[in-house]
This record gives sequence, C-alpha cells and structure tokens, in this order.
Amino acid sequence: MSYRFCVISEGLGGTPDEGIRNFVSSLSRALETEHSVQPVSLDTGVGTPGDVKTNRLLLSGALRRRLNACKPDLILYIPLASATLGSFLRSRMLRFLHPGAPVVMVALQPRRHTPWKRLLIRRLHPNAFLAQDASSVAELPVAIPASTLPSGVDTGRFRPVASEEKTRIRRSLDIGESDFVILHVGHIRRERGVAVMGVLARRFPCRAVVVGSTSTEQDGALAGELETAGVRVIRERVPEIERLYQAADCYLFPVQSDQAAIEMPLSVLEAMAVNLPVLCTRFGALPRHFPEGRGICYVEGTEDVPPLLEKVIQGIPVSTREQVMPFSWENVAAGLVRTLEGWRMLRGKK
Repeated sequence: MSYRFCVISEGLGGTPDEGIRNFVSSLSRALETEHSVQPVSLDTGVGTPGDVKTNRLLLSGALRRRLNACKPDLILYIPLASATLGSFLRSRMLRFLHPGAPVVMVALQPRRHTPWKRLLIRRLHPNAFLAQDASSVAELPVAIPASTLPSGVDTGRFRPVASEEKTRIRRSLDIGESDFVILHVGHIRRERGVAVMGVLARRFPCRAVVVGSTSTEQDGALAGELETAGVRVIRERVPEIERLYQAADCYLFPVQSDQAAIEMPLSVLEAMAVNLPVLCTRFGALPRHFPEGRGICYVEGTEDVPPLLEKVIQGIPVSTREQVMPFSWENVAAGLVRTLEGWRMLRGKK
C-alpha cells in the first residue's frame, strides 16, 4: 500500500546538522522509498526561513492552498519546539486547514505543562501523538492514539572501515595514525557537558575532537577553553561527517539536560553504526533500547568518564553496530507506517 504524506516543520531550509532538522529530512527520505512525501517548510517569521510564509498560529491561506495541493493521506507535524502548547495549537490549526487528513505530531524532546496548559491541550490537539520515549508519551494530557518513534541511522553511510581506509582518512584529517581519538558531535554549549573533553585531553594520551553544529549559536568562550586544553574544535559544517566517526576510536555523549538534545540522539546512533565504543549518560530513550555492555558504557555524570575511558583505551569488547542495525531509517519508517495503519489513520492506494 502506498500513501501520500505531508511532512511539516519550521525552517527546513536551514543547515541539516541539527538534530530535529536532520531527523525530519532523514525520515522523509526513508518514507519516499515506498510512499509519496511532500515536505512543507514553514516560515513563521522567527528563526530560519521556510518556503510557506505564515504566522506563528499558522493562519495562512498559502498554507491551506499548499495542503490542498498535496492532498495528503496524513500530515506529520514535527515542530522544532517539540510538544509545547504552541505546537499543540498549531497542530489543531492544521486539522482546521485541511480536515481531510489526520494530523500526527512527532515530539522529539520532552515538555512538561502546567495544569492550565494541560486543560488547553485537552481541547486543542492533533489526531495522534508520537514521542521518542515512553515517559514523554505518558506526559500527554489527552486520550488520543500515542506511541513511541525512535530515531534512525543511515547504516550504509555510517559504517566501520578497514584499518587501511582508517589510516587514509586520518591522514586527510591531519590526525596521527597512532592517536587514540575520542569524538563528540553536537552543539558547543556548557549544558551539554562537553567541557569534560578538555579534562580528557589534559589527562589522557588521547586526541579529543569536538564538532560543533553550525545551525545553533556556539559558546565561543567554551570553544576557546577547549582549544586551550588541547581539544581540536571544528566549528564549520562537515559535509562528510561519517569520516570523523570512522577516524575515531571512541564516542562521548556527556549530555544530562533533557533539553539539550533530542531524546534518542542521532550522533550516538551514528557512532554505534561505525562500531565505536560509546561513553554516554543514561539519556532519554537510550537505556531503553541499548543495555549496558558490548561497547555501551553508561555514566552517571562527567566525573565517571575518566575511569571508563581508561578501560576503553585498554580495550573492551565492542559490538555496537550489531545493536543499532534494527534502527536503520528504513526500519524506522516502516515501523511508523505500521503504527499509523494500526490506528486506521491511513487511506492509500495499492
């Protein structure tokens, strides 16, 4: 069965090195292999421009005409702000603008609501709701169909390489062949805990590398501190980011704030697909999908990182790629369609 999807988010024309935009573009491409997908990038006047101008409440004749032209079987709304009250209001407006298709909101970060906001959400809501972790689904204050939707990874692009190719990649990146490289990819902000990379660079005979997202404002002072400590900080967009994973020996995800990343961080899955050992906090949906061991090392805080890194440097069994293979984008898209079919929200054609 083939379906017509309209995937809506804000500012999709921005640089796709930020988690939510990357999620939207990757999921859309995976759905396109079996279905018709029409992306709609909203320009609400704040943030990155899109291709359909509207206000923040989505009161827009242009958007209505775009939806009518798409004739979708279902509208997927993936708001950059995640499940805020404003996002619920906009999802209800999408139902009004195109009543012929159900609207499903996909929330990639947890949001908590005061009692009066919960009352409003009970009256203004999408037809169904998807989040990355069961705890976020449990927060939903209205009885509509709801389930979880994990992140995915391109297992063909992000793959392990032979030692000869790894050496060649390292030479092209000006990384020593014998260096032990620990990598972090994401926003350069203190709330993400990346300052620990400076501690590791000073304490261990390793090469610490941080790649910062260009789509969000970076903490220049933190980047300077990291560089002073000996960390290589890459502040520009890296088109072939998989090469940095393939050049690394270990991946670190020290984030603790649930507002600092999506609940199933793409960078962790990308590192696993390259079969790197991963040191990470028990963040979001990660512990539910990936038990400790076989290269997954959980830390309670950044103070736990140095002793675990020492063990990784000495050598531990690693099979992280095997664990992440079920989370290819193709599998995630197929699982999404099965969920929507189970809710009887899709009317497609054979």
